[in-house]
Amino acid sequence: MAAIRVLLVDDRPPVADLTATYLERVSDDISVCIETSAGDGLSRLDDETFDCVVSDYDMPRKDGLEFLADVREEAPDLPFVLFTGKGSEEIASEAISAGVTDYLQKGSGSEQYEVLANRIENAVAQYRAEREAREATEQVRRMHNRITDAFYALDDDWRITYINEQAADFVECSADEIVGTDLRQAVPEDAGEEFYEAYREAFETQESVTLATESVLQPGRWVEERVYPSEDGLSIYFRDITERRRREQTLSALHDATRELMHAETEREIASIVCRIAETVLEFPGTGVRLYDDDRDALVNVAIGGEGAEEVDERPIFGIEDSPHGRAYREGETVTVEVDEAETDDLGPFSRTMYVPMGEYGLLSVGKHEDEPFSESNVQFVEILSGNARAALDRADRESRLREREQALETQNERLEEFASVVSHDLRNPLNVARGHLELARRTGREESFDRVAAAHDRMESLIDDLLALARKGQTVGRTEPVAVADAADRAWENVATEGAALEVESYETVEADPDRLCNLFENLFRNAVDHAGDDVTVRVTASDGGDRFAVADDGPGVPEDEREQVFEYGYSADGGVGLGLAIVKGIADAHGWAVEVGESEAGGAEFGFELDG
Repeated sequence: MAAIRVLLVDDRPPVADLTATYLERVSDDISVCIETSAGDGLSRLDDETFDCVVSDYDMPRKDGLEFLADVREEAPDLPFVLFTGKGSEEIASEAISAGVTDYLQKGSGSEQYEVLANRIENAVAQYRAEREAREATEQVRRMHNRITDAFYALDDDWRITYINEQAADFVECSADEIVGTDLRQAVPEDAGEEFYEAYREAFETQESVTLATESVLQPGRWVEERVYPSEDGLSIYFRDITERRRREQTLSALHDATRELMHAETEREIASIVCRIAETVLEFPGTGVRLYDDDRDALVNVAIGGEGAEEVDERPIFGIEDSPHGRAYREGETVTVEVDEAETDDLGPFSRTMYVPMGEYGLLSVGKHEDEPFSESNVQFVEILSGNARAALDRADRESRLREREQALETQNERLEEFASVVSHDLRNPLNVARGHLELARRTGREESFDRVAAAHDRMESLIDDLLALARKGQTVGRTEPVAVADAADRAWENVATEGAALEVESYETVEADPDRLCNLFENLFRNAVDHAGDDVTVRVTASDGGDRFAVADDGPGVPEDEREQVFEYGYSADGGVGLGLAIVKGIADAHGWAVEVGESEAGGAEFGFELDG
């Protein structure tokens, strides 16, 4: 999306600065200008161009709704978002009635600014799409204004004194048949009320009058008339605007239908709506949307409208190098094809087809049976629809990424809560022990009390180390590469105090992994085996042929079946330990996309199995 200039009006400079900072940080497309009063905001709008206004409600001298009313007088369609800390249903209802684009109540935390930025981007995208549609309407109107006008003249008695060839052709009569006719006899007043009102106004005011209405003599056709009074009657110029009227109606219907795109959430939903609009509004018997598939480097059909709408999965996939579809997508230009000349491209049952790119997302195709080439307006309408579809896909992509960020924030908050729970529970116990024995040591000087303080400190240090390991290594992986399971296991065994324990590695397979994280995983499993099975435990590492599964097993007491779902939880420990080692293992597995489960080994101990296709 092009850069978005936002005018932010808030009478509290610190709040305004904070809002502007967050908006520009959340979206690279947004730049913010700040004013601290409605009056200064109006002056700024007079001097500069902005894409959106964001205003507080509760401001001195003129509140946000009064400011909105002033803005609407000068810029009726400019997006205006009321962003206020003082919210109520009454204010929201009044704002909507006053024509506010969006209403958002301030809250705590940075998430509100991401929501505000998203609302601004959506409002501006729709505003720009509507403006482009209006500009396209004006372009079509100017294009059809070049038609030569028809003309006829009336005298003071409403008799036709002259009619040119264009006017005579329109009413399908010769000039000789019409000249001298009383218009009121040819056209009854009750049938041509609008015309007669315009003519009387011109007679009475001696000023020109313009009207556009349906023709009385040719029902179903529209005319635009310009009536000029003179000393002896009226001079009337008119033109047939039927085609222009139809185009305007089509553009209006296209604009209204396109609004639905702004509420669609997925690419396929947008594609289906686009096909339906091309079929019902633009009246093409065949429509289709193909989206670019990066994995296949091809255009894949996802929606069809009109004829063959049930055959979407049967339509061929086109590469971007060897088809009209690919040429349109690759070059970013509309391509039209006369199908008889390109039958080998399997373009369907239509005489002519058109392919219009939708940016990097894919393309819209339409087909028709008529032999005549696509008209200029045909191309314009499809390109307008394609542009609006691209804007909708941009918006859907932004909202999808926003939802992913929100989900990531939610997950992060959950992890922080889990960390807080572990820290508050496990650190408090040794801390209280240390405090108690420190006080006792001060009073008695017992050496045993100092030893207990030192032991408590050692336990806290061990817990902090495990917490840092989980925070730094548990949920992330770096670059992955083929890693020999045996090498990673041997390396990890050297890093763990195994004393009399034994390691047996029965694997020559490799797995795709981050070497350091895989080593961390083995270290925690080995340490867990020694802690729970004793110094004489035997640990076996195995991997299946093909490297799609590996396992770590021991001959210790194993994990009770009713506890196997809990062992990976933060802080869970069957023997009062810290309870983070297996949480780290689960985090590393999740980060690689592996599934992990705990079961019973052949020796009756614990076995941790990892499915690499998750």
